[in-house]
Amino acid sequence: MAIVEMKRVTLLAMNAERDRLLRVMQRAGCVQVEAVGGEDAEAYLRREHGALDAAEEKLTRIRWTLSQLGRYDADKPGMLASLSMPAVDAEQADAVAASEEELLAVVSAVEACERKSGELRGRQARLQVQMQQLAPWRGLDIPVERLCDTRDTVQFAGTVLGRAWEALETALAGLPAQWERIAEERDNVCVWVVAHRSARDEVQSALKNAEFAPAQFAYPAGTPAAQLDALAAGLREVDADRASLEEALRGYAKSLPQLRILFELASQERDRQAAAANFLSTRSAFMMQGWAPAPSCDALVKRLKAVAPDCVVDLRDPDESEQPPTLLHNGRVATPFETVVSNYSMPDPRGIDPTAIMAPFFACFFGMMVSDAGYGAVMAAMIPIAIWKFKPKESMRRMMWILTLGGAFTVFWGAIYDTWFGANLKPAFLQPVIINALEDPLKMMYLCIAMGAIHLFTGLGVGMYMNFKRGKPLAALFDQGFWFFLIIGLGLLMLPATATIGKFLAIGGALGILLTAGRDKPTLIGKFTGGFGALYGITSWLGDLLSYMRLFGMGLATGVIGMVVNMLAGMLMGNPIGIVFGIAVLAVGHIFNAFINVLGAYVHSCRLQYIEFFGKFYEDGGTMFAPLAHNPRYVAIRDSRADT
Repeated sequence: MAIVEMKRVTLLAMNAERDRLLRVMQRAGCVQVEAVGGEDAEAYLRREHGALDAAEEKLTRIRWTLSQLGRYDADKPGMLASLSMPAVDAEQADAVAASEEELLAVVSAVEACERKSGELRGRQARLQVQMQQLAPWRGLDIPVERLCDTRDTVQFAGTVLGRAWEALETALAGLPAQWERIAEERDNVCVWVVAHRSARDEVQSALKNAEFAPAQFAYPAGTPAAQLDALAAGLREVDADRASLEEALRGYAKSLPQLRILFELASQERDRQAAAANFLSTRSAFMMQGWAPAPSCDALVKRLKAVAPDCVVDLRDPDESEQPPTLLHNGRVATPFETVVSNYSMPDPRGIDPTAIMAPFFACFFGMMVSDAGYGAVMAAMIPIAIWKFKPKESMRRMMWILTLGGAFTVFWGAIYDTWFGANLKPAFLQPVIINALEDPLKMMYLCIAMGAIHLFTGLGVGMYMNFKRGKPLAALFDQGFWFFLIIGLGLLMLPATATIGKFLAIGGALGILLTAGRDKPTLIGKFTGGFGALYGITSWLGDLLSYMRLFGMGLATGVIGMVVNMLAGMLMGNPIGIVFGIAVLAVGHIFNAFINVLGAYVHSCRLQYIEFFGKFYEDGGTMFAPLAHNPRYVAIRDSRADT
């Protein structure tokens, strides 16, 4: 249980050595680079962002290419396998770096395919619109080039409103004209009209009254049927071109393993350039500032000196005005629970890391809420096997270990509650300690409240420890000690044998809180109101204790749902077919019950830590230590080479 001590690192070196030093720091993964402050710093910040922009552009292009080619990956991993992180050695990474030009050519080719695909989509859309417009004219057997005026006639081809068709026919009947109703299209009628030139004005007037719109043909020649055939041929050509593109992309997908490694190399380069943008630089030298964990500093200096003997590295403790980043360090068992802390807020670097204290409570409460020994046994046995087989990423690995430890505690509490896959086995050796929630719910409720009281008192004790550590024993007495007296005294008042002692403890604690809680207020009235307001906080303690009733509620729900699943399955198992359905009900029901309660137990365990426990002592405000390091997305690169 510790927050790692940080050292302020200042590095001064020649520009010629900058890239090598950056690579060393990235491999070491223990230096967080920060912008150098100061009045004159702005004038010396590196202005040339071209390298960073180029690295960002290259990384973006490779990332996009991977997303495009991922659809054609023949070796696409399964759902569980995708949780793991494949790894390659430095020699493979160097081989990919040497073929960067060829791989970027693949990127360019995929980009060209996307542009071609966009053109094909546009062409397809145009052809489909033209076919839709031309389809009603398929019955017109006159070539489009002949739909023109002659010396003696005029021709019209287009659409009129369907409701105006009868009026149009009436108007054309007395004129030297012929017409043909080609087809109907929704509310319109496709019509072809030919008339003597002498009747042009009358025909145009009649057509105008019918809201005539000239037809739009795809080509200037050929019948509409021939044009539709040509458009259909164009669509087939588009499909063929698209199939060719798909085949080409499948061929480029063979480069996916190398492109993923190139992405990691480009990501490393981008991170180095982003870090270098914070350096102060002159024409010949640069200066870097950052933070490094104190235990890593000696090894870091040796590695930096190995590649740049003339560089200057200065290490010092942070000033009071400086806020170093927070890095948590715990044992193997508690380390996975750092995720729970960081999801809330990083502790102040001068505060305390609550992970090791919180971890057993978290796992215990998780087990009390899942509360089925069968579910816990499956989790505790199967999850480590999954970790060993699939080697998941670090974040997923931590979550899986939390669930493993929670499963172990679930076995314990499930045995206490006598719940084994929803059944009550009542083993003889557990009879003295079994608490059946349905038969004796009050005993289970008292147990949950007692566990909550222990949890809250532990948080209060941590706050007292922090005051003692900072040399404030009176603050420990005033801010935590009197609360111990008051709460314990109130608890003893409930027992006749200890009521007298409890009365004096409670009165002493209440008076102490009333007289000391407002000690920082400047006025006498302020001190009194501050003390009274703090004493009123006893109501929040009652609310906090009642919050632990969720341990009872969720634990009871798990057992009841499991029991109902067993009852339903038992009702079905009256014949061979029913046995099959009964087994299906058991499997689906218990998997659902386990999943929903594991999810709820995790969320509510977090809530009990964040609201009830941390509220008694936690000092947040820290920022997570974010060193310059390789943070892989697709492939981890194992680099065991000496620094060069």
